[in-house]
This record gives sequence, structure tokens and C-alpha cells, in this order.
Amino acid sequence: MIIIISVLYKMPAITLIAGAILAFLVLVYFISLKLLEGSPVYHKEVIASLVYTTGVFIVPVSNYDGNIGLDLYILFIEFFLLALSNMLIFSIFENDVDKHEGFHSLVISYGESRVKAIVWLSISMVYVIGFTGIIIHIQPVFWATQVILILMNTILVIIFSNKKYFIIHSRFRIAGDAIFFLPLTYLFFPNVIR
Repeated sequence: MIIIISVLYKMPAITLIAGAILAFLVLVYFISLKLLEGSPVYHKEVIASLVYTTGVFIVPVSNYDGNIGLDLYILFIEFFLLALSNMLIFSIFENDVDKHEGFHSLVISYGESRVKAIVWLSISMVYVIGFTGIIIHIQPVFWATQVILILMNTILVIIFSNKKYFIIHSRFRIAGDAIFFLPLTYLFFPNVIR
């Protein structure tokens, strides 16, 4: 408890405010899950992806001193697309369970073939943005970030293309969630990336 208090004390006020706003949005998300359960217009995958991506970006953005550039918006979109692809893949793989237990998902609302098309579109967009970023960008940090995001995307393609293997013991969940640890490679190679 003392550690938490000391961390909060040292944290910039803007980060605390942004975190409180995000916590409120997460609370609204959970309440809306309950209130709109089974509603054909509510799609937890999209909202969860947006909340997750906002959570990832809230600390760096709240501590940024300059103008937020196009690079940050591009990274936000890529992370959102990765999170969305991940959530939709999970929904596709768990479609039978969701139907049996009465849960709602985009797959149940729109059908598996349409959601698969959305996943492939999202995956393709990450590749296009990532390779374009590598080709035209000169900053090593942005280039390295694109390499990591492309690797994350490729792992999602492997998961999505091998349902029979990854459905066993919910391997897709472990691998799908684990990809979001790949950006931590920045901590291991700070001199290469800067």
C-alpha cells in the first residue's frame, strides 16, 4: 500500500486525471456490458479494443510536452486494429461457446464470414501502414515500432490461420494476449531503437 501511495504521489497530475477518466470509461464499459447484454447494436469487441488502446496510450500522451504528431495517431490506429483483430479472432474461436452460453458478439450478429473479412481487412491495414512506415520514415524509433507491430500482426495471422491447433486448450488466448508484451522489447534494446 505504501508503494502505491508513493507512486501516485510522484505521478504527474495530468496522468492521474487521465487515468481517472480512463477508469471511469472502463466502469461505463462494464455497466454497459450488463445493461446492453444481448443488444444487436452493442459490440463489446470494438469498445474493449478502444478502451485497451486508450489505456496503452494514456500515460505517454498525458506526459508529452509537444504537439501530438501524426506518428502517434498512426500508432494509435495500428494498436487499435491489432486489439480489434485479436478480440474478433477470440470471438470467432469462441463462437460456439458464446452461442451456447447466450453471450453476444459481432460474430453472432453478423456471421463468421463477415467478421473474418473484418479481421483480414484489419490485419491488411496494419501491414500496409507498417511497411509504408518502414519505407518512408527516417526515425529509427518509428521504424523499430513498425517492425514490432508487424511481428505482432504476423503472430495474429498465424493464430487465425491455424484454428484447429490454437483452439485446443484455448492456446489462442495465451498466444493472442502474449503478443501485447512484444513492445517490451524496447526495454531490452534501448540503444538500438533510439
